[in-house]
Amino acid sequence: MDARHDTLLVYLTGALGDVILTTPALALVREACAGRHVHVIAPRCLAELYPGLYDSFTSADAAAVAGLFSAGARESLSAHPAWRDATTAVLFERGGSVIARRMGEAGLRVVNIDALPGANAGGRYGRLVWQRTAAALGIAGAFSIPAPCARAPAREPRQPFVVVHPGSGSPRKVAPAALLAGICRARRADQACEVLVLRGEADEEAVAGFLGAWGGAARVIDQPPLPEAAWLLAHAAFYVGNDSGISHLAGVAGARGCVVFGPTDPRVWRPFGAGLEVLRFPVNSSDRARP
Repeated sequence: MDARHDTLLVYLTGALGDVILTTPALALVREACAGRHVHVIAPRCLAELYPGLYDSFTSADAAAVAGLFSAGARESLSAHPAWRDATTAVLFERGGSVIARRMGEAGLRVVNIDALPGANAGGRYGRLVWQRTAAALGIAGAFSIPAPCARAPAREPRQPFVVVHPGSGSPRKVAPAALLAGICRARRADQACEVLVLRGEADEEAVAGFLGAWGGAARVIDQPPLPEAAWLLAHAAFYVGNDSGISHLAGVAGARGCVVFGPTDPRVWRPFGAGLEVLRFPVNSSDRARP
């Protein structure tokens, strides 16, 4: 088959942080499969931040993707213009997943990379995913962390500024508001900085708590596009946040600052990038047992 019509289908799911930690593995696949058409089925955040990691893209939420989990997966592949030439499926899934079985039944060569968070066996998660990908595909390459797309917002903040993200995808990971405010005060003590607070769709309570603990002037930015968030993080004097997808974006954007961990283990889940210091907040023993 002509390599131009030999599609490599890549499938992954997860939240923003999981996607970012998987990007070195995706970059390895992209590099190793130069000349083949790489089609990625993934959360939309990958398309927003990393368009260079694929040739074509389908959102994991698209209705057509459901057909890949059914007994009619072969028909679903044939009916989709970007999937019909697929010969190999690289799946970032647990072993024995439904989609792996269906892709095999449809006649594709299936490469399953058991790299969901629950499958982690220790060590830095992002590097483990990369190592497993290299081993599964028989690829030798250097570990590298792709940079996200960044775009300046229409209203650029005055310099210097700090960025705070008080929320997280899990309430258990949200540090006490007073702790985040105290870190922000300590880091801001030697310069007058505008304080920007990022608020995602599930961050209402966490942001309100931070603003109450902060007690000073702050500008709340509601659900900024991810490339704009990346620009703000890259240009901030410092960043303060929890174990969250935004903190992972801060790491790959080159931010300097502090990420506060609670029940999750920073030895495994800390963001990429050397500019972020890690602190811990105390949690009870039952939380600590559920990373």
